[in-house]
Order: sequence, then C-alpha cells, then structure tokens
Amino acid sequence: MRTLLVYILLVATLLPTVSQWGTIAYYHANKDYIARVLCENRDRPELHCDGHCFLAKRLKAQQEKQDQETTERV
Repeated sequence: MRTLLVYILLVATLLPTVSQWGTIAYYHANKDYIARVLCENRDRPELHCDGHCFLAKRLKAQQEKQDQETTERV
C-alpha cells in the first residue's frame, strides 16, 4: 500500500513537467506542419520563426492553466 502511495505522489509531482515535455516533443515531431500551416509568421520567412510562436503560445497557455489550477486548490 505504501509503495502505491509513493508512486501516485511521484506521478502527481512530475506530471506538470511531463506535459511541457510532451508539448515540446509534439512541436519537434510536427515542426514542418506547424511552420507551414499554424505559424503566425509563415508569410514572413525572413523572420525564421519556424513555428516558435506557436510553441511559445502553447507553453504559456499550459503555464497559465497550471497556475490557475494551483490557485484554485489553495
């Protein structure tokens, strides 16, 4: 029973970090599609954004959601 509790607490502690890594992995796996279709700066190739704007927005949204959930718990 104790080991189960330890594993549950470990997963709960690492989950926010894993979700950010998941977003970064998704970005790298679909970088061409994101740069071609979802990037805000796709019409301005001289900026060399390559979808970084999309990644930054997704990470910021995740961080805000996590912060909101943290403040609701308190």
